[in-house]
Amino acid sequence: MTVEKKRHQPEREKYAYIYAKTREDKQRWQKMADDAGYSLSSFLQGLIEDGLAYRNNATKREDLNKNIEDLRAENYEMREALTNAKLRIKQLTEDARRVRDEFWLDKGFSGKRGFDPALLRILRENKSIQKLPLLDKLKIDIKDLDGIDALERQLEALESYGFIEKTNKGWKWL
Repeated sequence: MTVEKKRHQPEREKYAYIYAKTREDKQRWQKMADDAGYSLSSFLQGLIEDGLAYRNNATKREDLNKNIEDLRAENYEMREALTNAKLRIKQLTEDARRVRDEFWLDKGFSGKRGFDPALLRILRENKSIQKLPLLDKLKIDIKDLDGIDALERQLEALESYGFIEKTNKGWKWL
């Protein structure tokens, strides 16, 4: 008993015909397919699928490029907002210092006055500190006479309470 092999019948609706521009083109395609170990049909199908995938990726690249541009614009806006926020913080810090300094500048003030927490921290962290480095660390401009005067009064008060002493090397925390 012999078993007959059923031959697969191709489905006509799956056919796609390609007409090469020249015989040389078809021969070149056939050689490339042979070298790759594929039938011409499989080789051309692979090229078509690769081309479609590339086109799809190109569309994705366009989307990615648009996303990158959108992110750059958002980044720019956020940098602007950050710069503005930093300026606002600086302004509010200076305003807070001026309000705190007013208590020290008012010679007729009676009651409790708060010391600048940054001043106390700097005095504690340093063995001794001269006036100019202290102004620099406190970010007090040397042209800000009221700020300097308020600082000197705080230093005098701290010295009178026995927390610091003035030496030839500067102010020293005890």
